[in-house]
Amino acid sequence: MKTKKINTNKLVLVPAALLVALLSFFGGTQYEKQVKDILEQPNISTTTVRSLPTKEKVKRVIDGDTIELVNGQIVRFVGINAPNNGEPFEEEATEANTKLVQDKTVTLEYDAYTSDRFGRVLAYAIVGGKNVSVGIGQSHYLRR
Repeated sequence: MKTKKINTNKLVLVPAALLVALLSFFGGTQYEKQVKDILEQPNISTTTVRSLPTKEKVKRVIDGDTIELVNGQIVRFVGINAPNNGEPFEEEATEANTKLVQDKTVTLEYDAYTSDRFGRVLAYAIVGGKNVSVGIGQSHYLRR
């Protein structure tokens, strides 16, 4: 019997909890092994953020769309994609984020997804009633 190789080159983000739930649905079918294989891959994270802060002080700015809170949690802003290390305007985006949030208390609001596969909290950060993502976007240092 031939086994079909799973194409792992395509990036599809599916919450691990959903795959676990689907596993019971696919049990006994041709897809059961594929779902189990996906869940067992070492690059798949099942990290779940246990506490979602609503208000916290910023400890440091990591980059143009990521901060660390004083409680140690890493927060990635929802709705924007700032340049990464070595990309054009990475320093400017980080500086814009720093001006908006460094040493300030942020209010965090959540969407449907509250964490990513790296264990970061995904949230909208609000400072002084203004959405930080919008402020960084207005600085024109986001990736298109």
